[in-house]
Amino acid sequence: MTEDMNAKMARLVPELNSDYARYPMKRQMWLDPQAQTNTGEAAFIPHPNSSASKPLKPDYVWGPGTLGYGYYHLLTRDSYLALYRRVQHDAPAQCCACSAEASKIYNDHTDVKMIVYNRSVASRPDDVLAKKEALDIAKGISQSDYHMGQNFQLVVMAVT
Repeated sequence: MTEDMNAKMARLVPELNSDYARYPMKRQMWLDPQAQTNTGEAAFIPHPNSSASKPLKPDYVWGPGTLGYGYYHLLTRDSYLALYRRVQHDAPAQCCACSAEASKIYNDHTDVKMIVYNRSVASRPDDVLAKKEALDIAKGISQSDYHMGQNFQLVVMAVT
């Protein structure tokens, strides 16, 4: 299962073809974008948005983040925030009458997008914790919407 997921991730999002992004991720904390990795690599390499060329850099994701536009190391949360924005907008079209292959591509993309989203909202780079925290966020939004609807009904009933 994990090798299959890592293959999907590498195929659909080339930046995730890195040992730093392997699923399941389990690390103690996100790397600060102003810090360096254990091997001395910068966690952030500035690269302006205006530049036409944004080549792939191994172990990095190009995009906006807390320090501006540039390459964020996969050990930073900013890298997953930038990746999620892109993955969300690059989704293949879902088609109920399409082939099994088109359906597989869509489902694979959804699986990878979910992992990237979970990592983008996680308090630390741990996929088990990330999934739980993403679910907690969804439950909070759901409860908030439910209570807002209930309050609206109370107001309407009080006015009528």
